[in-house]
Amino acid sequence: MVLNINKKINFNYKASNIQIPFNNSSQPLYQLLEKLSTQLSIPQDQFKLIYKGLVIRDSSRSLDDLKISNNSTIMVLVNHSQNIDKQQQLVNTIENILNNNVLPLQPQLEQFESSPTEQSKLVLQELLLQSILKLDSIILPSEFNQARDVRKHSIKTTQSFLDRLDNVSQLK
Repeated sequence: MVLNINKKINFNYKASNIQIPFNNSSQPLYQLLEKLSTQLSIPQDQFKLIYKGLVIRDSSRSLDDLKISNNSTIMVLVNHSQNIDKQQQLVNTIENILNNNVLPLQPQLEQFESSPTEQSKLVLQELLLQSILKLDSIILPSEFNQARDVRKHSIKTTQSFLDRLDNVSQLK
């Protein structure tokens, strides 16, 4: 294992060349990708790496295993559509919770408002709180602004149903 701080790998992304230094050729490629990911502000799972015309599929392999040496150049392709698809899947999940778990409770809530019972309040409260927990458990990357907005709207809607329950209880 040869240590040399002056070693680097060149990553070509769009029109730029990004140089990532490495200490030894036995280190796994993913360690360099962590640095590249940070510099580009793009998640690693969005990268497709091409070295000498071949797609690198296993970044856990060492630079030696991949025959990547000092000053090698790796092409970086980023699949942004994958990100859009993931965000849309999350939006769909969030909308499903709202449309299938929360909004169908509207008639029961109106019934409760006209003739409140403790039992119906407890049932509605439980169902609404479960929906909020489901919405809160969805982990959204910071760049998924659309999904964040949809989740925020869904939580506000669910919370407004809970507030209506509380308002009826306070009037009693």
